[in-house]
Amino acid sequence: MARDLRDDRRGERKNVNLSSDHLIRRPDAANGGCSIVALGLHPGSGGPSKTVRQFRDALNARVCMFCNPAVEAKFGLAWAPDAKVRFAPGALGEQAGIVGRRERLAAEAMMAGTALFSVHSLFRSHAVWAARWARAQGARYWIVPHDILDPYVFETKTLAKLLWMRLHGRRVIAGSSAVICSTTREAEKANRWLSDARVEVIYWPTDLPDPLYVAQRRQETRLRFGVTDRDRVLLFSGRLHPMKRPERVFLAGDACRASNVHFWYAGPEDGIAAREIMAAADAAGAKHVRCFGLVSKDQLGDLLAASDVSVSLSIRENFGHSTAEALAHGRPVVLSPGNDLARDLKGVGCGWVLDDDRIETLGAVLRDISSSSCENLFERGRLGRSWAARELTFDRFRARLRALGSEIVGRQLFD
Repeated sequence: MARDLRDDRRGERKNVNLSSDHLIRRPDAANGGCSIVALGLHPGSGGPSKTVRQFRDALNARVCMFCNPAVEAKFGLAWAPDAKVRFAPGALGEQAGIVGRRERLAAEAMMAGTALFSVHSLFRSHAVWAARWARAQGARYWIVPHDILDPYVFETKTLAKLLWMRLHGRRVIAGSSAVICSTTREAEKANRWLSDARVEVIYWPTDLPDPLYVAQRRQETRLRFGVTDRDRVLLFSGRLHPMKRPERVFLAGDACRASNVHFWYAGPEDGIAAREIMAAADAAGAKHVRCFGLVSKDQLGDLLAASDVSVSLSIRENFGHSTAEALAHGRPVVLSPGNDLARDLKGVGCGWVLDDDRIETLGAVLRDISSSSCENLFERGRLGRSWAARELTFDRFRARLRALGSEIVGRQLFD
């Protein structure tokens, strides 16, 4: 079986299916535009799968996804790429780049003539392949690390990651035309590896819903769940993962037991089960707690509209799509120091940016929220939405990427 999957002198992967699932040509497939090389775009990857799609739409790019077939079989795909190259099973396939020959050749044919490659994430052989393929075509490439160069990431599998950076990473970064980070803080944390690279900070975009529509959904959703005007709904959106610390609010003592405070959770289980959230809430004496599980985009919009504050207490959060979505809905935010976007929002006045991780600090914020007037919360939300409308629009994101790409290539790359 391993020999069937190996890309070696003896030939090609057997039983490969070259249906549209593997090769879907976009209208501009041979015009020398942009191609994206990324890792598995499964729902469990969280923000990166959403961000890669935004890059695709902004650059009108072809997307080649390298993936672990076992992970794909378990989680599926968040959306379909234009080409898919599957690694051989096991860690060796991902690290050594053992792939099906026909899939690889199909991907290379699709991306022939590409002028600019957008390479997403590191620590896998897809990045090495993309850099080599770009050089072979005389093309340029930039890297989007998705916060993977944060020192926190190196706390696990440390030796393997340091070895990869020594063998491949430094050379791949040195050969790039730019490294794109989503926040100033992300760029600073990665400085150990990026000191000689050109670094560009470009915020990821988010949709800006109509405020009148949000107000209508707010009234209808709060009525459906029996929430009154004097109640304060704190929304946690995203995976229930230990790094995100969704249960931390229940350590805040009496601050989480206020009779008018509701805690809502919207996101899939990922290391923390909904029953664990409910158990922590019961032990703390919190009175109003709901876990909605994985929700659709429209359902999340309803919950955001109905909420009063969006909360992220993550140990580490790169950009924070949930924070951006909350700001776009006109909702103030509570951000732990681990949120990279916190620094950029510090002076905006759109919520509570915590200076430290002490429970006492969090408790004081919860008490402040529970006693805040609707007018106070709406004003904080208004400031956040104004910031999002300036900084987080898709048009701004697309314009900055296209300007950077054209500069790097040395000609107008986009119509």
